[in-house]
Amino acid sequence: MIGGMAAQLLRIGEQAPDPDRDSLNYLEWLKGRMQIISAYPESEFLGLLAMRHRGNKLLTHFFSIEESEEGFIALPHEGSEAESLPPARFPVSACVSEFAKRVGGKPAKYGG
Repeated sequence: MIGGMAAQLLRIGEQAPDPDRDSLNYLEWLKGRMQIISAYPESEFLGLLAMRHRGNKLLTHFFSIEESEEGFIALPHEGSEAESLPPARFPVSACVSEFAKRVGGKPAKYGG
């Protein structure tokens, strides 16, 4: 949740490093933001969380994205014909481009 907040919320005029072009700086920037957000007093953190939640609600045309202990899940939009469908999870591999998969190769096998 804090990682999502750190990645999604920017102050006016703030620029984040491009995660595709400068992944190392982006990861360091993101870690720093996560530390800052997690150190906020509870009342400020809850206010920030509420603003993020309201902003995310504006993006729920077809489905909403929620966090769970296992990661992100997609929930059908309330009031839609799909409302009775169960939540959907997508494997991380579905988010990785074919090029990235080819470059990464097969993971090494450890153990016997």
